[in-house]
Amino acid sequence: MKEIYATPIEERKEFTFDGDILRQCEHNETTGLWLYERFNQKGRLVGYELVKGKNRKQPNGEVIQVYPSSEDFGRYGWFLPPRTNRQSLVEALAIADKDERNKHIKFDF
Repeated sequence: MKEIYATPIEERKEFTFDGDILRQCEHNETTGLWLYERFNQKGRLVGYELVKGKNRKQPNGEVIQVYPSSEDFGRYGWFLPPRTNRQSLVEALAIADKDERNKHIKFDF
């Protein structure tokens, strides 16, 4: 039987999901939060994904952090619209408390 290893989140620099391209752009080591920009196939920004790596055990027993699955969004991942102020998102990566972090994020409407 072939062992399947997951890709650690820090190596998920760019990948395709549901026809969109996600690009890793920021990370805060203290909080473990990552910021990804999400683009459609035409290269247009469709939003941001703020994610926290989820623990996963590799076949060799090593525990790594992986990008959360679709089912994990809401607990380990949050989608934000393209008009979210990017600087406020970058600053929010340093805020561990979810409620405080959400208060900090601004929108450019």
